[in-house]
Amino acid sequence: MNAAGMEGNPVKRKCIQYWPDHEQQKTSYGSISLLLVKEDVYSDFTVRRITLQKEKDTKTVLQFHFTTWPDKDVPKYASSLVHFRHKVNTTRTVGKGPMVVHCSAGVGRTGTFIALDYVVNEAKERDYVEVFRSVEILRNQRVNMVQTANQYLFLHEAVLEALMCPNSGIPCRDFPDNYKNLMRFDNSKKKHKLQIEYELLNSVSSRHDEEVFTKGKSEENRGKNRYSNIIPVGSEMPLLSTAVDGHNEYINAVFLPGYRNNKTFIVTQMPLETTVVDMWRLVHDYEIPTIVMLNKDIQKGKSTNVYWPEGNKDVTFGPFNITRTHISSQKLYTCLDLTYKYKNQESKQVKLFQSKFWEENMINPGSSNDMLSFLSATEDEQSNNRGCGPVLVHCLNGCDKSGLYCVLATVIERLRIEQDVDIQHIIKQLRNRRPQIIPNYEQFQFIYEAVIEYLKEFETYSNFQ
Repeated sequence: MNAAGMEGNPVKRKCIQYWPDHEQQKTSYGSISLLLVKEDVYSDFTVRRITLQKEKDTKTVLQFHFTTWPDKDVPKYASSLVHFRHKVNTTRTVGKGPMVVHCSAGVGRTGTFIALDYVVNEAKERDYVEVFRSVEILRNQRVNMVQTANQYLFLHEAVLEALMCPNSGIPCRDFPDNYKNLMRFDNSKKKHKLQIEYELLNSVSSRHDEEVFTKGKSEENRGKNRYSNIIPVGSEMPLLSTAVDGHNEYINAVFLPGYRNNKTFIVTQMPLETTVVDMWRLVHDYEIPTIVMLNKDIQKGKSTNVYWPEGNKDVTFGPFNITRTHISSQKLYTCLDLTYKYKNQESKQVKLFQSKFWEENMINPGSSNDMLSFLSATEDEQSNNRGCGPVLVHCLNGCDKSGLYCVLATVIERLRIEQDVDIQHIIKQLRNRRPQIIPNYEQFQFIYEAVIEYLKEFETYSNFQ
């Protein structure tokens, strides 16, 4: 049995919670008792396994709860609902009954989800798409399915993504053969199939309206951007709250989602001379435990600014005093243990990983194994800081190298959890927030090759569990 629910946090109470609050908690409704066996939280949805018992009869229900659908609106990005549908349809279930889908009224969000599933399945079976006719069929069975014009437009976006980026959720055991197939040359198009996939991904990636970049292009903030063509999407930008004279809330940075958390990373540029204090405001405001630095060379002639103590002497940036307490040099990186203090407040710690293996003029690291080893080291550190803030990732422009790091980290996080590989949708989800991520085919191919190398570490794919 399944229940796919799509309700965010409405202003007024439109429906009653019908499941227990916590794992292993029980509740009853009449003669039926419920036990919440397990709850898995992801960036856009939550999956709950619930046991129902009535007298001696016991059943298990899986509830898929979409949590990022705003009231009286549509999800910000179609990729979130496409991913949700994939999760619902690929999760193994026991019951043989129909799926129950609901929202508050059972027509708008519910209709959009059912229509997406209906249209995509029909397109795969019959090789054509009829969104209007499909919605009409649903409305003949239940009035107002797909209730608003915005939902109807959003449905088209979601259908387009689901059909144009189909190579997602590939089981680990099938991925090496899938990659071999993608590396075959297409004689008709005079390019490899993987390159065709990349061009297809580019064609369906979101095109943001110029209005979303207004804050970064304003006169007071323009000089804080290292490159005029890499500006943060305003709605995805962390706002700075620590007061510093002459500095506002702006920083050229955005949140990026991981697989479990909607704000796993913050990506930013190497600070300019005038924005070093903003870098520390960001670390302080969002309780950053780990900084990952991917630009290897520090060349002051190129206006890169060191924001940490280079020796044993403390440094001060505005109201922040920074101390280096320990340094260790590894083959692939240097790790600095830093302590920072804001005015008279209590000192806090942050660990800075400075990569050594990625040359400044190289599109990709020289070795995918080096990238995977570095990723493992930084993830181990972050796992020790669960409950703290996001990982701060930066390179010179806050995009090229930072984007590759975050995409690969998210692909591997999902691989461990789901035992499948999803590259295209993850890139598209991150591009929604940083459009310039994975700006070339070379990085796209590098991710595939890094996943192949990662899979070689395991004799059987069941080890991921």
